[in-house]
Amino acid sequence: MKTRTFSLTETIATLGVIGSLLFVGFQIQQGNQLARLEMLYNGAAIWAEASTGMAGNEYLSGLMYRSYTDSASDFEAAEAVSMYTLTLGHIKVWEAFYRTTTIGVLSTEDVTYPEENGPYWSSQYQRDIWQKIRPNLAEDFATFWEQRFSLVEP
Repeated sequence: MKTRTFSLTETIATLGVIGSLLFVGFQIQQGNQLARLEMLYNGAAIWAEASTGMAGNEYLSGLMYRSYTDSASDFEAAEAVSMYTLTLGHIKVWEAFYRTTTIGVLSTEDVTYPEENGPYWSSQYQRDIWQKIRPNLAEDFATFWEQRFSLVEP
């Protein structure tokens, strides 16, 4: 059996290829970290804009307060549409965050969901509207949300 010794040129070329692969791997890792940070920043900016807009809008903040205190059963038709749209928008933001964790853009530690026993889902109004909103969501997210906030009876 014949063995062949590598020349100095072949050895240097092989090391160059290995070094290039390591460099590309490092660049991909940095790109992924940058994408995660950008997603967190964009999500935070969207959430801040939405929250500021609601807080500064007396009509919307009043509707939200009424829904927290269970006095929403007497909403007029226009108010009910506003609350539905507002709630669906909130849930869609959380669905987007959930989706980024399922595809690996963000880790689950990067996303802070609402409190499980907080005011948002403890009101009967929010629990009732869930049944209208659920069909607009992906099944895996809807199931996750229901389990997190105990929105379905066992």
